[in-house]
Amino acid sequence: MRRVVDIEKEISQIQRSTRTLFRVFIPLHDWFRLHSRLYYIWSLKPYARVVHWTIFVLYISLLPMIFGSSFLVKNVMTTNADTTYDFPRWEWKNPMPNNNVSNDLVACKHNKPSAHTIVDAYCVAGDNGSIAWSDDDGNTWQTDYTNETEDLNSLVAIEISETPPDYRTIAVGDNGTIIQYNANLNSWTDRSIVGDTHLYEKIYSLDANNLLAISGSHGALSHDGGTTWSTTNIGYGIDEFANLNGQRALAITSDERVIWTNDAGATWTGTENQILKNAKTLTSLDEDR
Repeated sequence: MRRVVDIEKEISQIQRSTRTLFRVFIPLHDWFRLHSRLYYIWSLKPYARVVHWTIFVLYISLLPMIFGSSFLVKNVMTTNADTTYDFPRWEWKNPMPNNNVSNDLVACKHNKPSAHTIVDAYCVAGDNGSIAWSDDDGNTWQTDYTNETEDLNSLVAIEISETPPDYRTIAVGDNGTIIQYNANLNSWTDRSIVGDTHLYEKIYSLDANNLLAISGSHGALSHDGGTTWSTTNIGYGIDEFANLNGQRALAITSDERVIWTNDAGATWTGTENQILKNAKTLTSLDEDR
């Protein structure tokens, strides 16, 4: 008798397993039951129908979120694509192929060998002694051979004379590195001070001849357009700089005071009781103001 009851239960279970949530899926359901043993065993489970209903309800409830997010993304992309601007937009122009970190950028004069002439360009200083330059507004970049491996942190471009042309670019960097580019020769020359290991973070020009490289409260001076250099003790860390002429300049120190020089950076003066305290920035107008 018990065996008969078990058989009837199995028959009832098999009959229930042939049902689907929607009649339209019965042919597909029967095909899978005939061709897939795993699907057939799953359909016999008493909780299979409950699992199917749960999945169906969750799917229906998530449909608004799926279609809503797709519509929002599409709408945002369409809006951005259709946006027009009344001003020039910034575009990414990565100096290649040096792949180094870029630390400073200046407008400069550079020799263009293919044209046998000196052209207006942009020069970029970077890590590992890299110098890149572009004469087409940054669309394409070429690299210079500097024979340096130290990181280059700052650049300055100067014009010694227009006729005959004498254009130079000076780069300073780690471990006392100072190098000079001569556009006429199209080459970089090491101008570092022998034995100097300071990390030069910035270089400024007071005029075409007088240059000042900064490393904390230490400085390096050149009075011949970056060809020869000597060291000086500024006594202050310099954060901002403004030149008035080839001899006079003002600076803001790292402790936010104003100091000045009247001898092209050889000596600097500052007072403890200044009207200007907590200074942040400065600029120059002309030497008469």
